[in-house]
This record gives sequence, C-alpha cells and structure tokens, in this order.
Amino acid sequence: MHWARFLRTLKSSYCSDPRGQRGWPPISLKQMLRMYFVQQWYALAEKSLEDSIYDSQVLRNFVAVDLAVESVPDATTLLMFRQMLEMQSLTQLIWLKEYVDA
Repeated sequence: MHWARFLRTLKSSYCSDPRGQRGWPPISLKQMLRMYFVQQWYALAEKSLEDSIYDSQVLRNFVAVDLAVESVPDATTLLMFRQMLEMQSLTQLIWLKEYVDA
C-alpha cells in the first residue's frame, strides 16, 4: 500500500482550516485514512470502529493512537471523514486496483 500517494491525493480535501483555529485541533490525515481502511476491512459502523480502536492495542498501533496522549476520534468525526471522501468521489480512487498497486 502506498500511504504517501494516498496522503498527497487527499491532503487538499482534508482540512479546510489549516491553521486549526476552529474547534479541536485537526487529527492527522494519516490517522484518519488508516481508520477509514480499518472500518472498510472489518465492515464497521463509525461507533463500532471507535470502540474497536479503544479495545484493540493492535488497531491503536496501526492507526497510531496513544491513549496516554490522545483519545480516539469520536464516531461523528469518523462519519464526517467518510462522508467527505464519498462526496468528493475519493473512495472510488482509493479502491482502484491500479492506484493501490502502482
């Protein structure tokens, strides 16, 4: 999997306020993308994904969440990220075999 390629593609769509001055500080795009993949691989709803990351050290390691420093993004944040990907047709791009294997 080519994480750098995904991150370059999604970067301009992810954070509309790059200064992070509204609301909570933005969660890293890499973490959000990895959580999206976990959600898709295991067919989890957003709340189930949030709970699974809290419950599994392996998933926390994969998505790089350290509970001593931060909390897992809540289900609403995960939902908004997935909807952003879908509204901009980025989900189709993510799952293109040519894109993943290139």
